[in-house]
Amino acid sequence: MTRSLFSLAAALVAASMLAAPGSARAQDGLRLAPVPFSQQDARELKQTISHWQDGDPIPFGYHAERKPRIGLLVAGSLTFAIPYAIGAFSAANSESKEMFVPIVGPFITAVNQVNRPCSSTFFCGDGWKAFSGGVFAAVGIVQGVGAAMLIAGAVGKYTLVADEPGSVSVTPMYLPSGAGIGVSGQF
Repeated sequence: MTRSLFSLAAALVAASMLAAPGSARAQDGLRLAPVPFSQQDARELKQTISHWQDGDPIPFGYHAERKPRIGLLVAGSLTFAIPYAIGAFSAANSESKEMFVPIVGPFITAVNQVNRPCSSTFFCGDGWKAFSGGVFAAVGIVQGVGAAMLIAGAVGKYTLVADEPGSVSVTPMYLPSGAGIGVSGQF
């Protein structure tokens, strides 16, 4: 209601100033005083908004917005997609196609790698099998963490307090003393 009264008062003052410049002085002792708003008031308002939490009252002139967690979406998609792409590329160039299955495929490949008979003398020791199985398991863990981050970013949203956008409207005015342009705004 206060906002509407302020807008109405601002529109009346602007209309009287634009329509009849000679009559813009105060009449009958009525004067509009500027609203005092100091830097301290601005700091307190900013502090109130920066410490706002769900359930707190929303300050005048602001509204609550729900936003997706973009950081989790980006980090999760990269953390999932890069190891998956590397695994899918390696599966395309080998006989085992388990790496095409996201998250579970690297664990299947790790178990198969440890139990697979040696076909080469260079990569055939038990230490190498254990190492390569561990690498595949780590790839599966990283894919799982990336998928969890991606889901959390898509489902989880946070609430923030945003300033109301201002608006200005210009309209023609017809008064008994003449015509003019009326400008009104909300800030």
